[in-house]
Amino acid sequence: MIKMQFENMNIINCSLNMVYPRKIRIGDNLSNYLQQQSLGLEDLYLPPQFLGVPNEIDPEVPRVVLDAINRHNQIAVSQVNSRLNCNFDFRYQGDISKSFNYTRQRAEVLQDLVKGGGIADVLYQGVTATVQFPQEAGDHEITSYLLERFNQKVRTEHQLNEYNQKITFIYNDEYYINLVIGNYRNFNFTNQHDSPLTASLAEAKLLDKGIFVSIDINNRYKFNRDGEASQKAIKDISDDLFNFTEEFLTQKVRKILEEGEISI
Repeated sequence: MIKMQFENMNIINCSLNMVYPRKIRIGDNLSNYLQQQSLGLEDLYLPPQFLGVPNEIDPEVPRVVLDAINRHNQIAVSQVNSRLNCNFDFRYQGDISKSFNYTRQRAEVLQDLVKGGGIADVLYQGVTATVQFPQEAGDHEITSYLLERFNQKVRTEHQLNEYNQKITFIYNDEYYINLVIGNYRNFNFTNQHDSPLTASLAEAKLLDKGIFVSIDINNRYKFNRDGEASQKAIKDISDDLFNFTEEFLTQKVRKILEEGEISI
């Protein structure tokens, strides 16, 4: 039986996404809000970028973007959704609790901006996080392990190069939970290229490889069913999503990978 290690888990990223009815003048609203309010953002973020996109253009195009001074997170606000993306370095990757505390703190900034943009109701929210388990084993052993655990019916005489499986659950009659399990490789290309299409792995250095798990939990199921926004406070929904995701990663994901039985 092929064995893998699941002691060392690195959290790579975490994001919070909010979707709301279209707010045509959200860029103007936020410009006024940030001029009038003192949020202390100058210690955390570079000056906001107000993108000169006409109000009539694609509502999903960001109107305001805030980049963290340390470049570890970004907030983007459009007419229909706002998103916080956090990427973690070696100081955070091995500490799930520390990483989620950081994300929760920056989520408060996003929540303030949504309120300042004039958004009264958020239709639904989602939290996504990705973790990686680096492995010393070779690519064939990693993909064979995943097949052995999760999909023994695949039979082929050819070498399996990638394994990626997605499953979606409905949870508590309110949430979608999207779970993706697969193998990964991280490369560093030694030469500059005009496009990734012209790059060859022959000139790349393999930095690490292993197994990844990505979880996306959102309350869009409830919105799809009821056709209206949740009555819970925006922050309370965000907290519920963060709590579920952190608990899943700390208490359940290793057992899933070790035993091949997916339990939510």
